[in-house]
Amino acid sequence: MKLALCLFALASATLSAEEFHRQTISGGFLATRSVGDSNFLSDALRSTRPGANFAYGLNLTPHITIETGVDWVSHPLGSIGALGYNFNAGDNLFLIPFGARYGFGPADGKWRIYAGGGGAYAKYTFPSVAGFSLNQGNWGGYGLAGADYALGSHFRVGGVAKYYHLSQSNSLLNLGSFGITPTSFVTFGPQVGFTF
Repeated sequence: MKLALCLFALASATLSAEEFHRQTISGGFLATRSVGDSNFLSDALRSTRPGANFAYGLNLTPHITIETGVDWVSHPLGSIGALGYNFNAGDNLFLIPFGARYGFGPADGKWRIYAGGGGAYAKYTFPSVAGFSLNQGNWGGYGLAGADYALGSHFRVGGVAKYYHLSQSNSLLNLGSFGITPTSFVTFGPQVGFTF
């Protein structure tokens, strides 16, 4: 009887170890908004902007994941109006987080809630307009919170929100003539993940 219980426990541990996947790839759509004191001054420039994200995570344990990725924001400035003319700025913002997160949930692993943070690099690109171009980067940090639900053994769906805060010493989007110096951004949106 004891031998049967030991074999059952060993088989259960082996099967549960096989369900622990080491890598995660996720992506989704997101919305981004600048927040804080150093902000877009015009209401038109404060609107929420669309984007997408992609992330790769290495699961160290069933609860701890180190990850990196990119959050892309399309046209954070939107349209710029001057002298009665509007033109699409054609700009892009790339937010690159690298850090860790801790997830917790019930033992069956169907759903989980997670939180984490780390460092971040932001790259802002503004195409050549009227003889000048801007390609500026900045360092900072980020925090995140999210939840997801398993749809089988390899697929998860959920949502995530991230808060980015960038260094004030070299403010990203520092376009003094436009009065724009945002240093904090919030991104949020749905996520789909694949674990293997």
